[in-house]
Amino acid sequence: MKEREHLFNRPSRIEELQDRMTRHTLRIIALGSSVVMILSVISVPSGWVSGWNDVTLLLLSSFSLFVFVLVMERLLHKTESRTITGLLILAILLIIIFTETPYHVSHGRSLLIFAVPITMSAFLVRPWTAVLVASVSSVIISIMSQIAGHILPNIPAIATFHILAILVWKLSSYLENAIGSLAQSQERLQIQRNQAMLYLDILGHDITNDLQAVLLALEFAEKETADRETLAVLESAINTLQESSSLIRDAKKLDSVDHGELKPIEVTNILSSSLDAFGTEFPEATMESEICVSKAFVNADRNIAELFHILLENAVEHNPRSEKKVWVRMEESLGGYSVSIADNGVGIEDKRKEILFDLSRRYGGLGLHLAKLILDKYDGQITVENRIEEQRKKGARFKVWLPKIDTNENPISKSE
Repeated sequence: MKEREHLFNRPSRIEELQDRMTRHTLRIIALGSSVVMILSVISVPSGWVSGWNDVTLLLLSSFSLFVFVLVMERLLHKTESRTITGLLILAILLIIIFTETPYHVSHGRSLLIFAVPITMSAFLVRPWTAVLVASVSSVIISIMSQIAGHILPNIPAIATFHILAILVWKLSSYLENAIGSLAQSQERLQIQRNQAMLYLDILGHDITNDLQAVLLALEFAEKETADRETLAVLESAINTLQESSSLIRDAKKLDSVDHGELKPIEVTNILSSSLDAFGTEFPEATMESEICVSKAFVNADRNIAELFHILLENAVEHNPRSEKKVWVRMEESLGGYSVSIADNGVGIEDKRKEILFDLSRRYGGLGLHLAKLILDKYDGQITVENRIEEQRKKGARFKVWLPKIDTNENPISKSE
């Protein structure tokens, strides 16, 4: 029962693809018919055909097919593509019968044309209809063979048609199954994405609001108490809530990475603004910066500022030293621009360096994952190394590389 339903029912995605294929097929046939008509007119003077009888047949068949295709394309807006394809196959068979001699139909040049409706039926109607069209073609050949005076039909041609029908049936069935599986996978992915977006929306609104309410209550309690142990507990709770809120914000930003459209952007101004904002946000940190290029244009979006903020923030937040220092340098490098951000923290272990940007894992927050996703979109790179070679505990250096673009051929945009 299920196999029978599979034969007669198709997923909507396959039906949509079939409609597009039918439309393209009609246009290709119309174009081919036009070319045949033109060639028919110039064929006699060129000596390509023996005389006007053949020219008349070519003109008649190609013109008939051209007119029929135009009518079918008009009807395609109102009729199912399978019906249009069936009528087109019937028209091709009738044109073969009425515009060719019985000999040419059964043993001559028209035999190759039968392969067209057989293949069309498999891909544009149903896979199994290829065998049906091959059987109809075999009957036509047998009848034409009798009319042409042959006792036996063209057995090799009939066998070839059925072999072709079986092959295109199997190929079309395989493609249908592949497209159907792909469509189901896309639907499942969309459902999972919608669920993830629902969870993210709950985190970003409901839970964030709840966290904010708790945070305000804890800050109020912190102001009202003088006990040191209680203050320490409250401060720890407040820091945890702030980290949770920051984690939720980063999770929401992950979804926005793919949405921005890339365009030429001047980076030095954005980096300078990020450094100014960093100095205001972390006044306790000492920063030294050196921008060695006057103008730097890359293909990016508004997340470029977020990229710099993540790396600058990372240099301070994971630095346990009381005297925090950050070094920033931008220069041209390897056909692009390199931005390095170093700190005087405790550094990163070599084993962790190798997997720090592995998107399948997560260590701590989401900041570096977000930075990696942004750079992947820009066709950029990010690496991490010791600030001082062979001295891991002296701090880490993150290096970002962005490919340079030719501003002479692209419109220049400023960051939003």
